[in-house]
Amino acid sequence: WAKAEGEYGRVSEYGEQLFKDLPRRLEGKDAALMQASRVIAWSLYDNRDKLGGRLYNFNSAFGNLASDVLDRVATTLDLSTTKPPIEGDVVDDPDDFSFDLDDEDGELSYAEVIEALSGEQTREEAVKVLIEASITAIEVAKGQKDGEAALKALTEANAKLVSVDLTRAKASTYPAIGKQLQTIEGLVERLKAKLAEIS
Repeated sequence: WAKAEGEYGRVSEYGEQLFKDLPRRLEGKDAALMQASRVIAWSLYDNRDKLGGRLYNFNSAFGNLASDVLDRVATTLDLSTTKPPIEGDVVDDPDDFSFDLDDEDGELSYAEVIEALSGEQTREEAVKVLIEASITAIEVAKGQKDGEAALKALTEANAKLVSVDLTRAKASTYPAIGKQLQTIEGLVERLKAKLAEIS
């Protein structure tokens, strides 16, 4: 990850615990999620001074909550988490109702998230988003144990939306902002329908 093979001294002081925790946290994951979980772990390790707490407290972010964290990062950065179709694949005929049970279109892929966390141009912003996504996923997981988790999550989301100042947004971000607002609007409608159903 650090392109410093054999330089174990670089991690001996702070990284030893991570090396011990990582194999257990990766156990049972498929190859794509395992690689992405490693990238989360090393990104957090490289930026441990920005975490506002011990790296150990973030173990679940690259452990059992890794897919949640990756989805949050992908959503915030408007990245895809599915494999693109292979070049040369035949586009499905809309009039053909047959289907292939072995079709792997839509298979999960975290390549774009990994690229964002590894790229020189994108790393800084992606790491900020990763840290926030990790904190949120951990807090939500803790909150799910009590009956006020939904209210806490919505209160946090509301506070973040209230703080948005579109007048300061770059024109180049307008299309992505529009997409995010559409997604939020759809989520709100589904939540309102669910609330009406269970009330």
